[in-house]
Amino acid sequence: MAINGPKGTHPTSRGWVSAKGELLKSQRITEAQIAEWNEAMNPSPKPQVLREAPVTVEEVIEEHFEDVDAKEIVEKKKPKRSKKLFGIL
Repeated sequence: MAINGPKGTHPTSRGWVSAKGELLKSQRITEAQIAEWNEAMNPSPKPQVLREAPVTVEEVIEEHFEDVDAKEIVEKKKPKRSKKLFGIL
């Protein structure tokens, strides 16, 4: 049977302690009793048994690029070098 103490307290080896850390009731409590109280107050969830493997679906996002970038690159072509630069007249 789980141990019971004052409302809003938790057991320690010194006794029952409030949330602020104040000792409210001095009592000898064993580690086994504390573990039993913790289990009764905070039951652990049972593991869920999977019957089949989970399926994951990957979402494909397509990106659309406009041809504006390509037109700007064509318009910004470097001008042809003059023949004068190479000494050819």
